[in-house]
Amino acid sequence: MTERIRRMGADDLGCVCRADLGCFEAIVVGGGTAGAIAALSLAQNRHKVLVVERMNCLGGMGCAGHIEGYYYGSRGGLYEQVDIETKALEVLGYTASGANGYNAELKKRVLEERLTGLGARIEFNADLTGVIMEGNRVTGIEFYREPELCTARADCVIDATAEAYVCLLAGADYTLGRELDGRVQPYGNVRIDFSNETLRTGHSYTDCGYADPLDPWDYSRAVLSAADFACYMKDDYSGKTRLLGITPNVGMREGPLIMGEDRLHFADTVNRKNPPGNTLFTAYSNADNHGKDMAFENTPQQDWMIACSLWGLNFTVNVPVGCVIPKGIGGLLMAGRMISVDHELASCIRMERDIQKCGEAVALLASEAIRRQCDARGVPYDALRTRLEESGCLLPENDFGYIDSKYPLTEGRVFFPETPEEILEGLAGDEPGMAIWRSSSLTDDRVLKDALNSENENLSAHAAMGLALRGDDSGAPRLLRCVRERDPYVPGTSRKYNMIRGAAAIYLLGRLRYLPALEDILDVIRNWETLSPKRFAPDEFLANEEEYRFQFLTLAVMAALKIAEKWPAVRENADTVIHQVTDREDFSIHSTLKGRDQVPYQMASMIREAVRITESRRVIHDKRRQTEGRI
Repeated sequence: MTERIRRMGADDLGCVCRADLGCFEAIVVGGGTAGAIAALSLAQNRHKVLVVERMNCLGGMGCAGHIEGYYYGSRGGLYEQVDIETKALEVLGYTASGANGYNAELKKRVLEERLTGLGARIEFNADLTGVIMEGNRVTGIEFYREPELCTARADCVIDATAEAYVCLLAGADYTLGRELDGRVQPYGNVRIDFSNETLRTGHSYTDCGYADPLDPWDYSRAVLSAADFACYMKDDYSGKTRLLGITPNVGMREGPLIMGEDRLHFADTVNRKNPPGNTLFTAYSNADNHGKDMAFENTPQQDWMIACSLWGLNFTVNVPVGCVIPKGIGGLLMAGRMISVDHELASCIRMERDIQKCGEAVALLASEAIRRQCDARGVPYDALRTRLEESGCLLPENDFGYIDSKYPLTEGRVFFPETPEEILEGLAGDEPGMAIWRSSSLTDDRVLKDALNSENENLSAHAAMGLALRGDDSGAPRLLRCVRERDPYVPGTSRKYNMIRGAAAIYLLGRLRYLPALEDILDVIRNWETLSPKRFAPDEFLANEEEYRFQFLTLAVMAALKIAEKWPAVRENADTVIHQVTDREDFSIHSTLKGRDQVPYQMASMIREAVRITESRRVIHDKRRQTEGRI
């Protein structure tokens, strides 16, 4: 079969020096969080390995980006051995790291020394330029490192580039961002700190905005703008925490999500509907979306976070083998945050512990395929599972199920209400989120409809919310009352990011396309600048009253657009009100992206874009419906 190279940009690379590095058993493209551990695992299993890394060190955002501490994730496996070795070197005189982290500079050293000591070849400052293919099989790569354009071939190539460059060049299908506008999660930038009190290094991050990870100009803009945020420019740096520096690269939390032989979906995962078996590794976290622009997110995430306030619920994701194998492409595996999950789950499986664990698990899959001289699809799962368990990469105790993160791990097991009595009890309480979510599992909705007449305000309102998630508008008048009263009730379901009930009601009425609510929703839009909460306690989700208004305004705009989509007779009125607000030259509204102490971000352009996209899609939908009607 004819071999060809799929390249980025132009095919003609000019008269550059060329070098053929020969054949390897495995090539790992990207020596970052996943790639470094993948390469180390392969090298320890005595495979001939090439690592191609665009930066001058290994470890990715954990090392070069100085994310020196862990946020949830699963324990066990090779990365913990590296961290132990890194920690041991601190006694030689290096700056100590925090108790829940590691010294990033030392970890760079440990990773590189371990790999080179095992005979792996590392090419730093190397940029991928092409993928070598025979038919639909990847057989090697092409990359540039001064002064040569190099080629190398391998039995297996692992894409650990985070942005899935190898997969994209090989022609893999993918999705990018949320459905409305294609935006991925906000990116962050990290400052490196030193505590004068503990004499330890640490880090803090700032969420800086949104960027397209596949647009080089937009990504460059993000890097440059993130480095000069006002929060870094202090008059006095002699406080308890000293500034050591700002990392040169930004932390992209999401990029292309490649379509694999299997794909995990958020709704299936949180409803415990994923098929058991063939688990490659487990991830563990909450759906840690760093944005507060929930009005523009996909429906499953909105149901989870707006209607149910379940942002802080942690859950285990059992990732099957098929999620790391690009669909229809041979000789290629993927490790890192580009694996085959949907946009909602991407915010859960990206934690540093789990990305490292993903790298090791994919390496063991590659190793078994190399030994058997077969494609990864042909590796018997029982043989792979044995190796995963022996390495500590796959441990039964890491399947935590669902944990309420307000409590310690051992005390936070989430109770899943199953019976009507259990669901009603949950709806009547101050932590109703799981009961609202589980309302959709009821085979008989009469218990919810009967609860609408309850004198218990929580029970009646939350029963209406549960009905709305079922697509039933029986409780819509109760939700409309929440809107009219600007219901200030905030549930205690989540440790943070609980949604005000009046705002959640707006979302659900829009989800129902409930026409009688339109005028009240438009009233919210007309008067958004004067909206004021009846009672207000700033927290991490709503840092100030402007953020309160941001939630009400954005949810109302999207709800009005949804109602107008279903009911053409009201479109002109709805569109007029929306544009009178959003088209004003002085239209301005800010929100932090996560937390209350972050830099406020101007959201006006995002709102305008959401309106424009929604109206454009409405026109396309109407034309398609008219065409189908004529046919």
